[in-house]
Amino acid sequence: MHAPPIHASSKDVFDVEPHHALRCLACGYPLQPGGKLRCSECGKQFTMPTLARWFDGDGEAHLKVINTLVLIVLTLKLWVLVPNLAVLARLGDAAMAAWACAMSRQNKEGSLGAIFGMAGAIAAGAGVLFAFGSTLEFYTLNLVAAPLLVCAVLHDPEIGDVLGRSATRTVGVAIVIVAPLLAAALYFLERVAPANAGPPGASFVLKTLIPHLLATAGWAWAWWSLRHVRRTLYAPLEESE
Repeated sequence: MHAPPIHASSKDVFDVEPHHALRCLACGYPLQPGGKLRCSECGKQFTMPTLARWFDGDGEAHLKVINTLVLIVLTLKLWVLVPNLAVLARLGDAAMAAWACAMSRQNKEGSLGAIFGMAGAIAAGAGVLFAFGSTLEFYTLNLVAAPLLVCAVLHDPEIGDVLGRSATRTVGVAIVIVAPLLAAALYFLERVAPANAGPPGASFVLKTLIPHLLATAGWAWAWWSLRHVRRTLYAPLEESE
């Protein structure tokens, strides 16, 4: 049986799943329906429309779809190891990453979250231009898209940072800044390294292998971060205590 609807106004009515609870979007602590909707743990105040955006049933489903797309991105990175499928896998990787970033913009129009999501979609989508050979550029753009996706998800148009106590967003911004610097360093090393520094060759290691591993690590971090958000906000109380 569902819990009774929580009324904020005639327009803001939604049902909470019986095994879920309204939670503080700043720290994840359970909130009591009704009242002032203030977190007793961190003191953060919320409005019902804000909570409805996350807990009306669509919020968890939307986040689950995004996380599934991230898993597909990670799977496609394994397909790159098959020589005949490398280009196709990179094209699929770029498409799925761009799709996930575009989906992260839902209900965030006109906010910083929408900008993060759009930037991630552009970065991932631009990878298509480099999927056929310029692997350093492809994986650099791909790596940048992962933290932009997470930053978009962890933004609410009204309260700003979601689960702001964690360092997730800080790590994400750091990755966005550091990724191009790493790419420039790898490009420089590739230019000064001998053309054939033993198998598999310095060029392959610096322009393909290392960027691929870094991008894979970035998207694995994105998957873990989104999984953490789902568990913090939507896990049944008995699992999160």
